[in-house]
Amino acid sequence: VARTAAVAERLHADDVWVEAELGEIGGKDGVHSATARTDPAEAAEYVRATGVDALAVAVGSSHAMTSRTATLDQDLISRLRQAVDV
Repeated sequence: VARTAAVAERLHADDVWVEAELGEIGGKDGVHSATARTDPAEAAEYVRATGVDALAVAVGSSHAMTSRTATLDQDLISRLRQAVDV
């Protein structure tokens, strides 16, 4: 968190937009679970503490998807939107 906050502060000084990832986002390499989900309260605290402009969240999809088989957690997406304003 401290490192991300420092990076965001430095880049914002140069008008650079910062995206971060909290926890793990599912990936094609099998390392990350496709069932991983971002907790809205944790996401809100992370954004507040770091000052990032965008947050990559885990809601049922994964990086580098080669098919359209993901089932997005619409309820979680709504709760994240309410909790996090980025």
